[in-house]
Amino acid sequence: MNIIGKIFVFAVFIMSLVFMSFGVALYSTHTNWKDEIVKPGGLNDQLQNARREATELQAEINKLTNDVKESEVARDTVIAQIQTALREKNESLQELRKRVDQQEQDRNVAQDELASKSRELEQATAQDQRPPQLHQAAAAEPRRPGKADGRHGRRAAREGVAACHRP
Repeated sequence: MNIIGKIFVFAVFIMSLVFMSFGVALYSTHTNWKDEIVKPGGLNDQLQNARREATELQAEINKLTNDVKESEVARDTVIAQIQTALREKNESLQELRKRVDQQEQDRNVAQDELASKSRELEQATAQDQRPPQLHQAAAAEPRRPGKADGRHGRRAAREGVAACHRP
């Protein structure tokens, strides 16, 4: 063998040692995936936990969806009740406004009647007034209740005083 052959044999030997060390390093760092899946707390347990959590979350989603539906039904019921109450109050308000308008009309009619009666009274008193001489004579001789006019007591006194002060 010549020198070049010996160098190649030596190079192959060195290269085989290098590849052997790579193999040993890979083997020592290699992960046994079956053990990783099966061991407690491994990937299999994580998968089961994730599925259980997904089931619980789906149940919670269903519960919350049902709660939302129930609250929407309750809200619709309350809205309907409020609308009914509002409608009733509006009708009551319109009725009360009609009553107020009617009462205002009645009041205006009564005021007009009062004013006309007052004018009629003023006209009647203006026409029916006594001459001033009669007022002076009635004031000079006050009537006294007693046996002379046939009346007794307070009633006679009241009527006697009223008779003196009549216009």
